[in-house]
Amino acid sequence: MFISLTATSGDDSYGGIQSGSVHLAKGDDQNALNRIIHQTAANVIDVSALDSQLEQHEYLNRGRQYSQRVSLLALPAAGAPCLLDSGGAPPQEVLARPPLAPAHLHRVDALIERVQQVLADVQVEHKEDLVVQLCSPP
Repeated sequence: MFISLTATSGDDSYGGIQSGSVHLAKGDDQNALNRIIHQTAANVIDVSALDSQLEQHEYLNRGRQYSQRVSLLALPAAGAPCLLDSGGAPPQEVLARPPLAPAHLHRVDALIERVQQVLADVQVEHKEDLVVQLCSPP
């Protein structure tokens, strides 16, 4: 569904100047995409242009700076969660309870089978490519 709007102000939502009416939705999308591509290209570091001949002290300084920055960001490693420490009922109480009724187990099994069937029926419809080339081929 496409809706055409008339603009009264001089600025559109993307920060550009309008000439009386809102650009077509496809044009706005194209402008936004071009701005994203331009911004991404500006933020890319061209490692092929870097000088590959580093002095040893430069190499050591960069390694030290990298280690310092990583140590500031490093979070303590989380250990494997212990299910018994989750704050639930003590294990002896859980094990002392009567087992679930077979009718409940059959309902759970039926629900699981339906969920598996629905998940098996899920299909992805290809609409457009996910990868965008930043520069056009020569």
